[in-house]
Amino acid sequence: MRILALLVALPFLLGATLSWDPVTTDTTGAPETPAGYRCYSRRVNTAEAWVQFGFAAHPVTEIGIPVPAAKQEYAVTAVDEAGNESAMSEATVGKLKTPGKPTVR
Repeated sequence: MRILALLVALPFLLGATLSWDPVTTDTTGAPETPAGYRCYSRRVNTAEAWVQFGFAAHPVTEIGIPVPAAKQEYAVTAVDEAGNESAMSEATVGKLKTPGKPTVR
């Protein structure tokens, strides 16, 4: 599962969106529709445990997150109707994007 992280700093709202590609097959290649996705984070370059911070029901493939005080890495797992959880996706580190110059009207 490939995930993308985009942290966006806006003048009126600090936030981020974590998005990922949907799961379409199981590990054998058979069609699979997950019940949803568990979203995890932890501080970068630490041995800290992953902490679940959210759940997105299928077919949603993104979740809003606050901009962290420390650099974070994120990962996602797929969960089926029985509660079985997939292996964790490859982790990604969010990047802070600076907004463009504001316009006064």
